[in-house]
Amino acid sequence: MKNVLGGDTVAALPETGAVAVNTTTNYLKQDANLLSDSIVTDHDIPALSQ
Repeated sequence: MKNVLGGDTVAALPETGAVAVNTTTNYLKQDANLLSDSIVTDHDIPALSQ
């Protein structure tokens, strides 16, 4: 998983054959990357596993 400024995230999910890309506007927030990580782990992966 790769996080960049503002919490944008690109995650390769080889077990599902997918790539998750999340864009956010959480600039100046200290936990922007943690918020984006939780989107991937709590929402993207479960949705792709169904």
